Amino acid sequence: MTQPITRPEAQRRDHVLRAYLVGCDWDLTGEGVLRRHLVVHSGDLLPDYPLLIGLEWSARSGHSGDLLFFDGDRGLLAVEIKVTDKRANARRLHKVETQARDFARAAERVFPWARVQGRIYTSEEHAAGVGPRLPRENRVVPKGQTPQALGLDE
Repeated sequence: MTQPITRPEAQRRDHVLRAYLVGCDWDLTGEGVLRRHLVVHSGDLLPDYPLLIGLEWSARSGHSGDLLFFDGDRGLLAVEIKVTDKRANARRLHKVETQARDFARAAERVFPWARVQGRIYTSEEHAAGVGPRLPRENRVVPKGQTPQALGLDE
């Protein structure tokens, strides 16, 4: 796609994908919960990227990712979602981060007009349910917020 995505097209995609994901209440396990949580709360978690334009997006190169958000101008956010728990080791987290970088690079090739960032959104299972891990440079967590502030106490 060599032409930038127009705002009306991005809004149309956002409307369709959000309606699907918000209504997708039959997949309440694993990544389905995280995907739905991120989309439902994306206004707070990703205020700079209000438009969801891709779900299980895949580039021709074979690299794919979970969600693709758009800022309405030329910014794209490629998000890789993975379920992890407190036992997740550095190797597992590194693999997730590598997948997010590959997803972002693939999006850069397909959308040469865009500024693309890659992020990860992971979870830790705990008594209150599934929520975002503590902030890290490339994690999807709003500034100044922690899982406790989101009502996802350990």
